[in-house]
Amino acid sequence: MKIVFQFLLLLVGSSICSGQTQANKKIKNRYNAFNPGQQWYDNRGELINAHGGGLLYSGNTYYWFGERRGQQGTNGVNVYSSQDLYNWKYEALALATDSNNAQSDIVPGCVMERPKVIYNARTRKYVMWFHLEMKGKGYSAARAGVAVSDKVTGPYKFIGSFRPNGNMSRDMTLFVDDDGSAWHMYSSRENYDLRIARLTDDYLQPTTEDKLLFSAHREAPALFKYNGKYYLITSGCTGWAPNKATIHTATSLTGPWTLMNHNPMAGSGADSTFGAQSTYIQPIAGKKDAFIFMADKWNPRDLRDSRYLWLPLHIRDEQPVVEYQHSWDLNLFAKSNPYEKEGYQLVWADEFNTAGRPDSGRWRYEAGFVRNEELQWYQPGNAVCKNGRLVIEARREEKANPNYTAGHKDWRRNRPSINYTSSCLLTEGKASWLYGRFELRARIDIRNGIWPAWWTLGVDKPWPGNGEIDIMEYYRGKLLANIACLGNNRRPEWFSNTFSIDSLGGAAWADQFHVWRMDWTKEYIALYVDGTLLNKVMLDVLANKDGSGFNPFKQPHYMLLNLAIGGQNGGDPAATTFPSLFEIDYVRVYQKK
Repeated sequence: MKIVFQFLLLLVGSSICSGQTQANKKIKNRYNAFNPGQQWYDNRGELINAHGGGLLYSGNTYYWFGERRGQQGTNGVNVYSSQDLYNWKYEALALATDSNNAQSDIVPGCVMERPKVIYNARTRKYVMWFHLEMKGKGYSAARAGVAVSDKVTGPYKFIGSFRPNGNMSRDMTLFVDDDGSAWHMYSSRENYDLRIARLTDDYLQPTTEDKLLFSAHREAPALFKYNGKYYLITSGCTGWAPNKATIHTATSLTGPWTLMNHNPMAGSGADSTFGAQSTYIQPIAGKKDAFIFMADKWNPRDLRDSRYLWLPLHIRDEQPVVEYQHSWDLNLFAKSNPYEKEGYQLVWADEFNTAGRPDSGRWRYEAGFVRNEELQWYQPGNAVCKNGRLVIEARREEKANPNYTAGHKDWRRNRPSINYTSSCLLTEGKASWLYGRFELRARIDIRNGIWPAWWTLGVDKPWPGNGEIDIMEYYRGKLLANIACLGNNRRPEWFSNTFSIDSLGGAAWADQFHVWRMDWTKEYIALYVDGTLLNKVMLDVLANKDGSGFNPFKQPHYMLLNLAIGGQNGGDPAATTFPSLFEIDYVRVYQKK
């Protein structure tokens, strides 16, 4: 990605502190989530400076090696350490440029990129490889540099640089396989070729086992292994500009490598890799089948302030998928998947562990008066994440209805005032699913006039032809489990079961958190609370009754979380004290592998 602007990189990066408005200011609040694309500070309160890097897990600690960037140039390789992957301690300048030897390949003004470090258990050495361009030679050198250290944090001793087996070597990564063999994957022949070379037993040189993988003008290789297969994400060569990633797979590191027919990125911005470029894929220690996709969002005007995009990588039907998240944490990878033996894997979750407003990458909001002549005015400000929970708060507050028109026939517009406010969150346009196991842990308010719900709607056709599933709904002393499609005479056809709260335990039951679940398969929909079946309906009877044959439950659905007040079903809230709370611990979606 760098060649288009190679002249910028030849400038010595003298402004190493450029853009550091918070230098020397200690971090007061520890991170508890990843915030892709945002500025990320270390333990000193300085911007983390580890671009184009990779991770090494050693001794229960992660070490992050990356390019130390100035505004334009490179200034060696930094190393940071972390035990939780969110909070990073600056350790050292692991590899510095050599100011004492004018004949050195790494004098100030050289370019060091894509550093990766691996550990050699046989020699007990930490070995660093990187892409090296010599001072004053632009991008013509195209060499691999190697350095070693007895300690993971360095200092690393520069051993030398070379072209592996005579081949140009630019963007690169290292990979240690299960048998302990180490491999150097690198872009060659002006980036038109991607090659891989097995390393010598000491990891310091390439062997002659050096294979051309494919010629497709690709760079920025990021490699991982899953269930005996190798997967490789790469970037196109478009200078600093982002582009669409591709993914190849193979059963052997030396190939043949097959181009998969899907974009490994998913969601808005996928065709530009969310404005970033791949650098590394890190398995998460202690979490099965959990990977972090690491990428750089390059800022060629100030490389020091290039941002990091760390995103969760999931495997779905043997296809790696990276979905953009504005904020996420490792709880997305369930520590232990309770449904693994049934073939389910976690594909989406919100644990609400980041304090503040709900994640706008997962949720949007309804606004105003919406449905069922309910009393509340929906607005975003009534939903907040705190203490690891999403709290939707219904309030009694009075203000003017901005849409009021005297005598209007629409109830939304003929109310002069707003007497209650609340929030409705939905994933429409953000995420939707076809089949799976959906799970929510929450506590509901069962007082008069309160109407909490967790439900889904189909993405296609107007209601009720799009289909509705009320996984959790409560009002007027009843817990409901409903499914609706389009019935005869274009009216909704309901398949409903209701249970009195008194039969479940009354107020004492409602004081506790409970787990609601939906199992949605190609054959049926089953709704549960705390493992007790509430309703089960076969999909075949849920086709719309308009002669179209369309079954709204054989299409993706999005979910909604809301706390309504009064209206056609909610009852009278006049004697109820406010605020009223709908407290959600988590929402999780599992699907079959």
